[in-house]
Amino acid sequence: MGKKKLEELNLRDLIDILIRRFKIILGAILIMIIVVAVYIYVIQDTVYEARATISVVRTDETEERSIGGSVEDLLESITHLNALNRRNLGVVVRSAEVIERALEEGNLSDRFSPEEVSGKLSLTFHDESNLVTLSVRDQNPESAANLVNAVSVAFVEKIRQEISETAAENLAFIESQLEIERNTLDEVLEREKDFVSQARGIRDLNRELDRLSDQLADYRVDIRNLEAQYEGLRAAVESLEGDLASETRGTEAYALIADQRARQRALMNQTSAELETKKELVEGITDDLREVRILYSTLESEQRGLFEEIERRVEIYDLFTAKYQEIKIIKEFEASDTLIGLTSEAHTPSMPIGTNRRMILMIAGFLGLIFGVVAAFGKEYWENTKPESKSPSNSAGNHS
Repeated sequence: MGKKKLEELNLRDLIDILIRRFKIILGAILIMIIVVAVYIYVIQDTVYEARATISVVRTDETEERSIGGSVEDLLESITHLNALNRRNLGVVVRSAEVIERALEEGNLSDRFSPEEVSGKLSLTFHDESNLVTLSVRDQNPESAANLVNAVSVAFVEKIRQEISETAAENLAFIESQLEIERNTLDEVLEREKDFVSQARGIRDLNRELDRLSDQLADYRVDIRNLEAQYEGLRAAVESLEGDLASETRGTEAYALIADQRARQRALMNQTSAELETKKELVEGITDDLREVRILYSTLESEQRGLFEEIERRVEIYDLFTAKYQEIKIIKEFEASDTLIGLTSEAHTPSMPIGTNRRMILMIAGFLGLIFGVVAAFGKEYWENTKPESKSPSNSAGNHS
């Protein structure tokens, strides 16, 4: 290609350079692939991962049981087994009891220490299902599979043990609460019996209210009639007094009118007395009616509160009874795979984890290609930019 300037190169010249420097490019690719292959196959530690799948009916985390809270919240917290919540599962799988049991039952005590096992364990939760993956990483694939299977068995047994203990504790608690609620309900029912059997009950007061109300209404009608009668008598007396004033004193007509006026006045006075008596009776009945209404309202409120308490106590007793049956069912399922069970054991992994070796080697080859191309063009540039050395003949000609 001679001394042709690099900026004057065209695509054909570039391809020509790549062909002539092919050995440099190929060498760079091979060197990069060999270096990376030595690292990932010889220097880098090979790690295998074994996985076991466990089915767990997980529950939400709940606060500690408290008698002071509402009954519904209390019973809801009993339903959620804290042994199956995510935090407890993560703690139990790394507990010393589970790891030591796994090492002992799996005959792995001479191969792993409890601290080493705790660092190798990984628990993965799948939120879209009830599956949990327990995995172990180790350089020996068989050891990884044996260890994760032993830990899975010990882990499931421990959780079942906690479920059994929790169920037994809850059953004992519910039984004691049932006894308390039964006694409380009996006391409330006894109070209701005493309330109904008292001498002056709601029904008696209701009948007395009706009687007093009817009597008060009758008296008020009598008062209105007496008032009308009184007004009629008063008008008659006034009329007679007018007639009497127009008559001559001492005449027979005057005496007759005076006698009629006296009789009307007597009737008016009698009516007025009866009217006052009726009004006094109305005031007395009104006072009695007010007292009976107050007593009736008090007893009615007491009865309503008593009935509401009975209804609430019956409801609470039914809730505890239903929860007792529910806990009994959970206790029956404690040894089955319904709540927790090993779905699939781990098999000995055949391929290591952590790196995709084929992909890494392909990337190394690509990087080697890039370095080779850069080296090829660099070498071409270096050779074409060397200063030209003067020949002896040209130098002698110049001197002459």
